Amino acid sequence: MRKITLIAALLGLSFSMNAQSVKLQSAISDLRNNRLNKAKANIDAAAEHETTKMDPKTWCYRGLIYCQLGAPDVKDKYKGLCDNCFEVAYEAAIRCKELDKTQEFKQYNDQVFKAVGSAFYNKTVDTYNEAAKKNDTNLYRETIRLAEEVIKINNNSGDKSSTSDAYWIAGLSAEMLKDNKAIEKYYKTLVLRKTDKERVYKTLFELYRSENDTTKAMNVAKNYSTKTRPEDFQSHLLMATAYLWIGNTEKAKESASTAVEKVTSANDSVRGLVYCQIGNILNDAKEFEMALQNFNLAIAMTNGGDIVKFEANHGLGILYYNKAADYIEAANKVPETDVTGKYEELLNLSKEQFRLAIPHFTTSMKMVENDQYRVQQYVTALRALKTIYARLEMYDQMPEITKRLQAIGLEN
Repeated sequence: MRKITLIAALLGLSFSMNAQSVKLQSAISDLRNNRLNKAKANIDAAAEHETTKMDPKTWCYRGLIYCQLGAPDVKDKYKGLCDNCFEVAYEAAIRCKELDKTQEFKQYNDQVFKAVGSAFYNKTVDTYNEAAKKNDTNLYRETIRLAEEVIKINNNSGDKSSTSDAYWIAGLSAEMLKDNKAIEKYYKTLVLRKTDKERVYKTLFELYRSENDTTKAMNVAKNYSTKTRPEDFQSHLLMATAYLWIGNTEKAKESASTAVEKVTSANDSVRGLVYCQIGNILNDAKEFEMALQNFNLAIAMTNGGDIVKFEANHGLGILYYNKAADYIEAANKVPETDVTGKYEELLNLSKEQFRLAIPHFTTSMKMVENDQYRVQQYVTALRALKTIYARLEMYDQMPEITKRLQAIGLEN
């Protein structure tokens, strides 16, 4: 979070005693001597006085004085002199910009803009953090409003250092509000600004995919993988997802291979996690055999550590569970008049897949049973095992699963 800084250069701004009223001169003197209460009173008066209200210097100093009043380190005796210090400072800077036809004060006025932008950015971050803490929709809306102010202020000052962050925070808030139009607005801008944030591309891609907008979804993935971040393996994983979505398995394989090639780290855990991500992508696309190959490659990473072991086992559990579900679905479509035994054959195949899933879900379940950050995966494993045991009539295994679900407050 950036801090508000006083623009010391403005304090040295020269002035002519003959060209200004007493109120403006007094305000400048008061500011230089840190008499902020008197500086405020005098600059407010100068802003209304006929001889100074059309002078850009008046508004330049008003911006500076109000920035000082709003600074977090202002002396206690000056706190509370204004409730909207930076709003007033911003309005003053705008007015100075309008009146300063020769741009005599531009350099200094831009510094006021930067200080105000910094203050608004700090407030935006604080509001977002509070919104996240309380899960408060009104605070998320306020975060977006403040982020818009940061963007507007930065456009006036020319200081773009926090603009991308403002779009990012606004986009995150829009996600929490489930406002697809706002998500697209902010994240699309970040894509144009060539952000390196993977979430932006993935969220936009999923948004367009949910709307079945193939063109926009593919454009996002291609932009990420070929223009913005071709060196990032994550961009090629998204491209693989995109190709599988449109049914181009060969291209998906190529993108997945490129993703592995882009892993520059020699660390087994990094490479193993990439294989797991590819496995998950292929699993979602029901490309089970290729998914299985990638999960097995991940498990083969002997130095991958617990994280790879967990992800690979959890992914394999889901893979076998999904294959079993597909067999059950196919069995349910067999006509009741069929006498070939196809129904029983498909059910037996589903049971084989369920049996294969058990050790992987058991492993992943036990690895994260005390991990508060992986509760969702823990619950997924428990519920999958509960279904599997019921299907396989392994009723002796059910009490442990029931006990675990009850322990975390879920229905048994």
